[in-house]
Amino acid sequence: MRHSPVSQFKQRSNLSQARVVTDFDKPGDKITFNVNIPNTSTSSPLYELKIQYNSPYGDKSFDLIVNGYATSGILTSNGNKFSSLSVGKFLLNKGSNKVVLGTGWDYFNIDFIVFVPSKQVQFNIRQTLIDPNATIETKKLYSALLGQFGQKNLV
Repeated sequence: MRHSPVSQFKQRSNLSQARVVTDFDKPGDKITFNVNIPNTSTSSPLYELKIQYNSPYGDKSFDLIVNGYATSGILTSNGNKFSSLSVGKFLLNKGSNKVVLGTGWDYFNIDFIVFVPSKQVQFNIRQTLIDPNATIETKKLYSALLGQFGQKNLV
């Protein structure tokens, strides 16, 4: 990959299309691409991201950025096979969505990446605490959490 926006392809067997993105072998190697969600799409904006990968030299980490939201994960060692990994769920915009997949610990291969529409869970969140005798601090914390619900991730 050598920090190039153009992917290198090598022929492999047992793959979806006999090609694989390889050479994630230097720190900073990455691929960047756009995922287009048609403006006419009626599906939920929530999509599950799955990666078909090969990690022949032990467990490897990857870095992922979807529309500016950064996360990372582990590709478990799988020898000469390719395995599927569900990375998580992401809110995608109608239109163009920028995705960057890069190395954490290097030496892995990518067969394909797919976003699968996912049903968005509806929550029925109480606006007040169950305990009427809750402390002022607890009430303030709950109010702050309610204000951020569905807007931010707490880590």
